[in-house]
Amino acid sequence: MMEIKEKYFDNGLRELLADEYTCVGTIMGLSVLQNGKLPQFLSEDTIDRIFDPECTSQSLINLQNGLEKLGLFQICKQIPTLREIFRPNPSSVLTMRKLNALLTPDFSPVGSNKRTYETAVYTVLCKYMRHVAAGRRGDITLGSILQFATASDEEPLLGFKLAPSIRFFEMTKSFLPTSNTCINALQLPYASHNTISLPDDDTLFSLYDEAFASAHFGNV
Repeated sequence: MMEIKEKYFDNGLRELLADEYTCVGTIMGLSVLQNGKLPQFLSEDTIDRIFDPECTSQSLINLQNGLEKLGLFQICKQIPTLREIFRPNPSSVLTMRKLNALLTPDFSPVGSNKRTYETAVYTVLCKYMRHVAAGRRGDITLGSILQFATASDEEPLLGFKLAPSIRFFEMTKSFLPTSNTCINALQLPYASHNTISLPDDDTLFSLYDEAFASAHFGNV
């Protein structure tokens, strides 16, 4: 979806690429209907023109045709309020509070030794996320963390089919987090007295940077 934005919309409509806009509209429609990333990169003027029956731009006419193939154009014409899905929504911005609510830790029972070790490493992760939210971890964003666990850097319009979670396991080789995007799980290694002590924050933060910068969504 970002590639579509960069190629077709960043500097206005590309009339020379008009023939390709039917495909662009189809991809945008599929992303919406399949609960994928919302195409919220259009200007207000472009959104208004897309649903204008008297539109004369061939690029937008073809975009309409692409949306029409999936019935999305017709629905948005009949119910204008649905056009809001194409507009940027400040409430959809990923915040520390929202990320904590999405990534629910799957702790062991209270009072168990495992719970103590899990709580220790989870506390460090929360501290790391606060640094990320404050922009102190370079290019890493809160979206990077969510994407690592779920392959999506934002919550879908209809929510996740499987609730994202943080699962804990005893460290064997490395404290580098991994993930299983099939079940939307961030897998966080912890240290127990039988293996090795938890590293200092700087060491763990560097490992978390390495993991969450990965383009392979945790399959490291």
